[in-house]
Amino acid sequence: MAADLLSDGVKVKLVTAQPGGSEFLQQGLMERGSAKLPDIVELVSDPEHRLLVKDAGDIFVTKMEDNYMNQTYEMVQPALVLIDIASGKTVPELTWSWKTMDLGLEEWSEVMPDVRLVSYRPVISDLRAAIRERRPVKLASTQSTAEILVEANLYGDVEKTADS
Repeated sequence: MAADLLSDGVKVKLVTAQPGGSEFLQQGLMERGSAKLPDIVELVSDPEHRLLVKDAGDIFVTKMEDNYMNQTYEMVQPALVLIDIASGKTVPELTWSWKTMDLGLEEWSEVMPDVRLVSYRPVISDLRAAIRERRPVKLASTQSTAEILVEANLYGDVEKTADS
């Protein structure tokens, strides 16, 4: 998928607020069962939030994370921002975060039975078509509430669950 985007002239940069550097972060992803990121995807650690795109508007949700991979830092919740390289401007149709969903919910709020907001993500396999069509990327719940809680407890990412 990343190669298809690259052939369309799209550069993919995965930015996280988590400290530790690219190698540490890639190892953490692989320990959680993710495949190694392709070399054409740049993984960037940005704990100072210098790369938050200002012209994307008020879309970023932050919170203190005190036990993620044994680190404490100010986390930025998932967001998708596409920048037109020619103009340097954000493409509003392709900007997404939980705030852009206009639900007024907290991350653990249920969007529908057994589906919490925290599980909603862009469907990355739709990104290429969304860019070409200049439309919002499709969204889907990536995990059930039960799966989220099992993973969070397994990796020690939360001290308490939404139900506790």
